[in-house]
Amino acid sequence: MRIKPSRKSGLSPVWVASVLVCLAAAAGAAFADRGALQAAAPAEVDSVGTWIAPPVDSPALMAAEEVRRREGKRPRRVGFPMETDLSPANAGTWRERPGGGWSWGLRVRSEGALWTVLGFDEFRLPPGASLRAYDPAGRRVLGPFTSDDVRADGELWLPPVAGDTLVIELDWPLELRSEQPAIHLGTVSHGYLPWGGIGAVESFAAGDCHIDINCPLGDAWQYQKRGVVRLLIGGSVDCSGSLINNTSLDCTPYVLTAEHCYDGGGTPAGTTFLFDYELPACEPGAVPQNHGRTGSVLRASHVASDHRLLEITSPPPASWNVFFSGWSRSTVPATESWTIHHPMGDVKKITHDADPLVDGIDQGPDHWRVNQWEEGSTDPGSSASTCSQQATAPSRSPGRIAGSFTLSSGYPS
Repeated sequence: MRIKPSRKSGLSPVWVASVLVCLAAAAGAAFADRGALQAAAPAEVDSVGTWIAPPVDSPALMAAEEVRRREGKRPRRVGFPMETDLSPANAGTWRERPGGGWSWGLRVRSEGALWTVLGFDEFRLPPGASLRAYDPAGRRVLGPFTSDDVRADGELWLPPVAGDTLVIELDWPLELRSEQPAIHLGTVSHGYLPWGGIGAVESFAAGDCHIDINCPLGDAWQYQKRGVVRLLIGGSVDCSGSLINNTSLDCTPYVLTAEHCYDGGGTPAGTTFLFDYELPACEPGAVPQNHGRTGSVLRASHVASDHRLLEITSPPPASWNVFFSGWSRSTVPATESWTIHHPMGDVKKITHDADPLVDGIDQGPDHWRVNQWEEGSTDPGSSASTCSQQATAPSRSPGRIAGSFTLSSGYPS
């Protein structure tokens, strides 16, 4: 197990203590359900134009991913993104509103998908216009997205929605009749493995040697677990990450993850961050309501040390009670270490190494090495979870997981 230390993160002090609860101001839920609007009536949904994706061979993709897992390849893939060229100018259906203005609708379908992700590579709505997306039954409605959601990079990505069909609806008011909508759907991703409880709760997907965070080993880590997030990148790649503190202690929502998680493509804008994906107790059960954000900006990255620092576009509100991990640039190895992670996309797990970290120079000049975990294990999907030294304050991380292979067999990695 290789661990990339925080020494090249660009954060200058030796360490920053963890913040237990960050009282951030609640920002607008820019990429979440807004819930105030109702989806169009079924008759209206049926009447809009439909784009049908080319067939996706999900069983073949799952088999290929299993081969990659056995070969220790990374990162883990759970969705199949398809490049599209869809806009109000070449697809969908326009209709006049009874009170004036127009609406544009497009139904997007990728048959057999467990979940669907939409990625707009152009989204520049003027004031007055709005866009939303929903499943045909109206069980989940995303939006409205307006000019307030226009990013500097012009992208808008939506979180995964259960099912193989989504309806996009654009409201275009009368006063914009001389303008053309600047929106373009460039990616539709077909989810072929469960993610975040969509399709199935992935509990026990990673194997019996893993330990749930709410089992006794995790008792001392109940604060720190609230900073661990699961990432879905570009509607395809599944990784772990952690909210990370800074010297200003200002609750900036930095997330530390691994550079190799972006080897398969994907952008910061197209990254979904899932919080609180865990079982409520040390036994099988239902995953309670969790929280998510979609969209971020890149703040730093370094290939050799395999780190990527992102800033979530819409900060988690105070009601989420998130935790920001501390970090360390010390060259003195930790006497023991723990990591909290999402192996194989499973619910949150904890793993413990009772021995000191060792010099990982065989993997590069900026590595610590775990020879063997004594309790628990890691797997694909654990990548980028932080490796922590202690649960009591100051709790600091000397680095993050850079290579994740099953250690249940007792072999180091």
